[in-house]
Order: sequence, then C-alpha cells, then structure tokens
Amino acid sequence: MNVTSALSRLKPLLRFHHYLVNYCHALSQYWPRPALQLHSWPETALFTEYFLMRRRLARPDTHVSPPPEPTLTKLPGLPAAPSHWWLVLCRMPKQGNTLDECEDAWAFAYDQECQVCEDYDEHVRRRLRWPTLHNRLTLAISDGASDSFAPAQWARLLTRQAVQDRIVDCPRERLLRWLRDLGEHWRASLDLNNLPWYAIEKAERGAHATLLVLDLAPNSQGGTATWLYKVLAIGDSCLFHFRNQRLQAMFPQIKAEDFGASPHLVASNHDYNKRHLTQQAIIRGQGDFEPGDELWLMTDALAAWVSQACAACTRMPNIRMRDIVTFFDQLRKGNRMRNDDVTLLRLFWQQS
Repeated sequence: MNVTSALSRLKPLLRFHHYLVNYCHALSQYWPRPALQLHSWPETALFTEYFLMRRRLARPDTHVSPPPEPTLTKLPGLPAAPSHWWLVLCRMPKQGNTLDECEDAWAFAYDQECQVCEDYDEHVRRRLRWPTLHNRLTLAISDGASDSFAPAQWARLLTRQAVQDRIVDCPRERLLRWLRDLGEHWRASLDLNNLPWYAIEKAERGAHATLLVLDLAPNSQGGTATWLYKVLAIGDSCLFHFRNQRLQAMFPQIKAEDFGASPHLVASNHDYNKRHLTQQAIIRGQGDFEPGDELWLMTDALAAWVSQACAACTRMPNIRMRDIVTFFDQLRKGNRMRNDDVTLLRLFWQQS
C-alpha cells in the first residue's frame, strides 16, 4: 500500500475527528467545564467521551404518573314514588232498604275537621286521601240495634261525639258520664208529643247500638315511620289489622260462629249502662301500624264473613272495593253474609 492510498483512507477518519472536536466544543457552551482535548487517537479516550456524551444528552429518568381517572357524574335517578294515606268509607243498607233507612253510622276527625255519614247519604262509597298523617286521626263506627227506639239517630250521635271527644282513653267512670250526657242530649232531640203510648214506652227504654272507636297517631319513639293505634270496642263491630296480607290483630276477638249472639250495647239509658257496661264489656287494645299495613273497621255482618275467611287461610280477604255494592250483593245471595246493614272503613298507606 503506497502513501497516497493510505491518506485517502485516513481522510474520512480525520473528518470525523474534526467533527467530533467541534461538537464537543459546542456542548461546552451549555455545560461549563474544561473543553475536551481530543488531539490524540487513543481508542479508550475516544469511546469514553462518546459514552459520557450520551449520558449527558439522555433524558433524566422521571416517574410518569398515570392519567387521572375520569370523574363520573351520577345522573339523578327516578324520583321516589309519592306516598299517600287512603281512607275508603262504605255504608250500605240491607237489601230492600234505602240508604236513608240504614241504621249503621260512621264518623272521623282529623286536623280540626270532622265528617259524618249524614254528609254523604247519596254516596254508598267514599274515598279520601292525605299526603301524610302528622296529627291524630280518629275513626268511629256504630251499628244501631233495630229493636230499640230510633237506633239510627243514636248511632250517628255516638260516632260524631266519639271522634270529636276522642274517648279511646276514657276510663269506665268517665265513659259512663260521657254516655249519660249524650243520652240526655238524645232524649232532648226527640219529639214524643204525637207518638202512641207504646212508642213512648219504647223511647223511655232508650236506643242501643254497638260502638268501635280507633285513634291513630304518629309514634315519636324510634327512627322508623310507625304509628300507634288504640281501639275501644263495645259490641260486635270489629277492627282487623292486616300486615303483609295476613291478619295481625283483631279487636274484639270473636269467632265467626259467635256473631249474632247478644252483643254488649251502648244505650242512651244511663241505668242500663251502669248495669251492663262492665270492665269486661269494654274491650281495649293497641298496636303499631307500619307502612303497608291496613286497618279495617266493620259492623257485625261483614265482620263475621271476614273472621271466617281469615280463620280458613289467615290471609286478607279480597274485597272488590271498586264494585262494592255488587260484591256485597253476591255475598248475600250466596248466603255467605247475612242480609244486614254493612259499614266498612278501610285505612291504608301506600305509594302511588
């Protein structure tokens, strides 16, 4: 190999050396340090500076945090279904009679309001609704004894005054005084001048009727929505308390075959009440009412049928409330309920 060919092969290496020296001088402007002196060709120096340069130019190791998770905005769900209290009132005479001849009566009082059955003589069925029960609700029904004098007027007077005076918690002596005053008011309203002697004698014996009073109030104890009810019963008008479609309680507890016997009665005659209205004759009870429960107040003819139905399967019987007249007529025609005046008050809470 001659000198010319050796120099021609050396020229590219010299150019690379010249380029590397200029590049190192340029880097020294950004990293102040002594300039690199690459005038010799030791292989170790050349490669050492090459790897040092790569280390300087390399990006520093940094921890890359993961991107934040997207924030999910919760869309508003469906609004809660509104809840309502329902009170269904049914009053139906025996077959062959008009509603004016019905000897049953009902009344209720709630939030400074009192309504009685006389206000709805043209309606067999009435339905009322409240968004909530924040005060006491008092219901009363009465079944006038047909063999007494003016039992319908006495039953109406009993129910109206019972819900206005809230007599559920009255002890016996106070209850007797209340009935004495009520009997005097009933006798004062009678016109006996044009009556025959036997009617006057019957009026002196007085009027008789059963009485069932229910008082329902919010229960302030505990954090759950419950209501406490109290009941006072004289006679065979009954309260049925259903929970989860099953019978929870019954006041008074009467077997189906015992209806029709001589029940205890409330009289307009004070002497009769003192003799017959003993502590055992006055039935009292109470219980907790929860959302979804139902309270049924009814007179004896319907109470006997419901008592028999519950004894057979312990489940709440299905009463067709929308066609109550036809339903009661079918029970009578099938001899499942005797032909008598019928009153039903159905109180329940549900979401609509």
